[in-house]
Amino acid sequence: MGYREPFVPPRVRAAIETLEHFRYIEDSCDIHKRSLSKPEESVRSSALQVLRLYLTGEMDYGDVPPAPPAKTDEDDGPRVPAPV
Repeated sequence: MGYREPFVPPRVRAAIETLEHFRYIEDSCDIHKRSLSKPEESVRSSALQVLRLYLTGEMDYGDVPPAPPAKTDEDDGPRVPAPV
């Protein structure tokens, strides 16, 4: 079997790509190097928040579907005694 890339939720992938873009802007060696604007800094902060929540397990962003609640006898409704 070949290597399978792990599933990364779209929101997390977007956050990573956003951070890579901002890193390119700040660390670029060419003429495009500049500081981030206030709105860009806000977006970077939001992207970092998405990654923090995902990596600490506080948010899964849909990568694992929620499990249905376990069915109990109470879910079948009230028990009615059979006539004798």
